Amino acid sequence: MKTPEEVSSTIRAELARKGRTEKELALAIGISDSTLRRKMKNSGTFSLQEIGRIARVLHIDGNVLVI
Repeated sequence: MKTPEEVSSTIRAELARKGRTEKELALAIGISDSTLRRKMKNSGTFSLQEIGRIARVLHIDGNVLVI
């Protein structure tokens, strides 16, 4: 299982690969950009539902984010 820091790093890498911003991702998964930023800075963790939404938006397998 990945640490919150590793999850955030993977999300950032996938965003860069896809040419998307954190703000676009937040909008697409239904959370505020400030909440996403907080979670990305490791002061929060993503729920399994959020991980699933992120994976769908980025067109990746959710396991990539957690394993």
